[in-house]
Amino acid sequence: MILYSVSAFSPAFATCNQASLTWGWVAWEPFIYQSRQGAMQGIDYEIVSQVFQQTGCLFSVTDKEIPWRRQLAWLEAGEIDVMTGASKTAEREQYALFSLPYRTESVTLFIRKADQESFAIKQLSDLTQSKLHRLGYYKGTYYGEEFSLLQQKPEFQALLQSDIEINNFTRLLNNRIDAVLADEIVGQLLIEQLKQQDNIVPLKGFSIKTGGIHVMFSKKTTSEAFITQFNQALTKFKASSEYQRILQRYLKGE
Repeated sequence: MILYSVSAFSPAFATCNQASLTWGWVAWEPFIYQSRQGAMQGIDYEIVSQVFQQTGCLFSVTDKEIPWRRQLAWLEAGEIDVMTGASKTAEREQYALFSLPYRTESVTLFIRKADQESFAIKQLSDLTQSKLHRLGYYKGTYYGEEFSLLQQKPEFQALLQSDIEINNFTRLLNNRIDAVLADEIVGQLLIEQLKQQDNIVPLKGFSIKTGGIHVMFSKKTTSEAFITQFNQALTKFKASSEYQRILQRYLKGE
């Protein structure tokens, strides 16, 4: 099951409070993905692996990608120990422990450029009264509290069509859906990869700040003592110049 195994030691933490950790992942560029040579990289991978090194703890990354919803199930069962890129929700707190946030996240609506004047949407609740009838999203992803509440309403549920993000953008191009709800950074990158900057754009004036992004640990295999240790190392690393360099390298193309 394991491809990458990393041993790290730092004098700051002479002993690790945790057995070796198994880290589940699914490609989500620029946050976590493999290079063409097979090396793990991305904002989340670099930040969290650096923090693990500060704790002196061992970690391994699964040799294959695990779809997001399956990761959640495996974390709950204790089959994997770590997930990254996670928002904190009451449901997830039933089976997971959370680190302090290591970055923030915003999501937006992406639409066809030709439709820019068709949608007057300032918040998600406007969707049910708009000309937008089919909304692409990725089931299991957290899009903020308003989205979670609206999902309980039949008229909003009727708009939703779930698929992985790259497929959602392809379906948007093919007029099979009217908009895609996605992370602002990931969405822009996918548009560039599809070479569709002239055809797909974020909806002007619309943005949802979903809050802090955390590392999520299985309650079945990790302890509060380890989370404290991890958070101490994370706080120290976020104050470092290396943390800023990682963000700049990926977000500004440096």
